[in-house]
Amino acid sequence: MSRQVTIALLQSDTILGDKRANIEKGAAMVADAARQGAQIAVLPELFVTGYDLREGYLSAAEPLDGPSIQEFRHIAKENGVYLQVGFVEERDVPGVLYNSVAFLSPEGDIVGCYAKSHLFAGERLYFARGNDTPVYQTDYGVFASIICYDIGICELSRIFALKGAECLLVSAAWCEQDEDIWDHNLIARSTDNLCYMAACNRQGMEKDLHLIGKSKFMAPRGHIIKEAAKDADEILLATLDLDTIREERRRCLYFLDRRPEMYGLLTQPL
Repeated sequence: MSRQVTIALLQSDTILGDKRANIEKGAAMVADAARQGAQIAVLPELFVTGYDLREGYLSAAEPLDGPSIQEFRHIAKENGVYLQVGFVEERDVPGVLYNSVAFLSPEGDIVGCYAKSHLFAGERLYFARGNDTPVYQTDYGVFASIICYDIGICELSRIFALKGAECLLVSAAWCEQDEDIWDHNLIARSTDNLCYMAACNRQGMEKDLHLIGKSKFMAPRGHIIKEAAKDADEILLATLDLDTIREERRRCLYFLDRRPEMYGLLTQPL
């Protein structure tokens, strides 16, 4: 019996710094996706606040059990879906912030949280790097969260795959000047790891930053299953058969043929 799951990528613009408007928009999109049959919904990177908040990150930060994620827990439960949502997270040390995604269950529970481990450009001025690589056992299969620039670091996706992830849920705010790399990275990571990727990107303008959309689903051999439009809000749905992963990894023996004893250099700093 196949293990099929329907995932919705909620490609959208946000209002920079307006949590209330963004949460309300997210709630409406999740409800719409659920009506269309989604079982998992993915929102973009830093959806709660918008991306390019800079000095405003500190005042916008919340703990994982803060009011914004509490609202999204209710939204997940109300619609009976797993839900991934990006937010500015403050943990135990005041003023130390993380670019994080919460992963919530259809019962409204917090399944886990991933903090972006590879920070892009000026992000490192505002955020600390995450160090954990959680995977989530769900009713449908094993998933992991990954954020934007992380997809360019091949070692990270491989760790998730080695820990059992069958589909990587990507929340991103990818910009136009790197549009080609968005496409290439998703092809490469899904091929490297013979896994699905469900990649939800922001769209819209923030100051002079053009975020392009083009959310997409990737098959385990790097083929595009479905792709959203550029520069438009869109709910993109696809039904994935996770049993395909086992079959693809039998046909293409990347994992069996690995030589970890050769890869020590990968753990050494430059």
